[in-house]
Amino acid sequence: MWEGFWVYVDGLGSAADESKLIKALERAGISDAQPMPGGQRRVSVGLFSERDRAEKRAQAVKRLGYEPEITERRQAGTVYWVDLDVGSPERPVSTEGLLSIESAGSRLEVRVCPALEREEDRLDRMPGEVRPATTTASARSPRSS
Repeated sequence: MWEGFWVYVDGLGSAADESKLIKALERAGISDAQPMPGGQRRVSVGLFSERDRAEKRAQAVKRLGYEPEITERRQAGTVYWVDLDVGSPERPVSTEGLLSIESAGSRLEVRVCPALEREEDRLDRMPGEVRPATTTASARSPRSS
């Protein structure tokens, strides 16, 4: 699952280098930086849903003398799709009751499916034949902490 644009500083030589970077970031007003586990000397300086915000953060880190990297972050997870034929893409789809309170961290999207066939093919179909769905909703299960 796509999580966002991740900004980080990699290739730090020691734990002392990580601490120095985090302190420099805090002095510059970047308080959400965290060292990443896993053996590599890497400090996360933000995860952003928009590329331009990630680039602004990277520029702020670069002004401090570091070389930040930006990458798209993905994580394993479960995605459920429900295809609905609502008759018209303009018709609203009610999402009431699709996510419960226990689904904290989940999100629901409603999207119009791309056209799957040509208009003339659709007109030749017999009444009652299966048609492609016009709306797709996906719900992501909550992430484990």
